[in-house]
Amino acid sequence: MKPLISVVIASYNHQQYIGKTLNSIENQTFQDFEIIIIDDGSSDGTVAAARKADSRAQIFTQENKGVVEARNRGIKLSSGKYICFIDSDDVIMPTRFEKQAAI
Repeated sequence: MKPLISVVIASYNHQQYIGKTLNSIENQTFQDFEIIIIDDGSSDGTVAAARKADSRAQIFTQENKGVVEARNRGIKLSSGKYICFIDSDDVIMPTRFEKQAAI
């Protein structure tokens, strides 16, 4: 079954933030979503930190091409009805998806 929301995260050198970002996504009150991370050629431990997090995220890597290319790749890989972009250094409120899906 396809998820309602595809969360696309373009990431570049955010090792120190990605775990908190993923945690805030996983703790949503609305759970019908997938997470797609496109690591845009990070030179730090971003990919390792994302894999270490307790998350359903699918992680894809590419050479550095910029945020637009990373987001476009994430869109192509997504299967949800709706696309949600979240930056890899952000955290979101636990009811964000619930409120957005209701609208």
